[in-house]
Amino acid sequence: MEFIREANKKNAIVIYDPNFRKQHLHELEKLRPLILENLAHADIVRGSNEDFSFILGADDADEAYAEIGKYCKNLLYTANKKGVLSGQHGLN
Repeated sequence: MEFIREANKKNAIVIYDPNFRKQHLHELEKLRPLILENLAHADIVRGSNEDFSFILGADDADEAYAEIGKYCKNLLYTANKKGVLSGQHGLN
């Protein structure tokens, strides 16, 4: 985590992809604080509909934006065959 803090101090662009899979659901409560801390240090969060469903219980891009926006304003949301959505939550 010190590496990420240094990157933030030096104005580097930090991109975070949680890449959370179903087989790790049994560890989610233990990992959630780390995931949320990583979201807070990121300039851009990139994740799939599955990632945000597992981590946040978000059923769609709007729900994911609503939660991710508490930590990071820029989200790239991938939805398998449905493509990629991007946005800056709260900056409209």
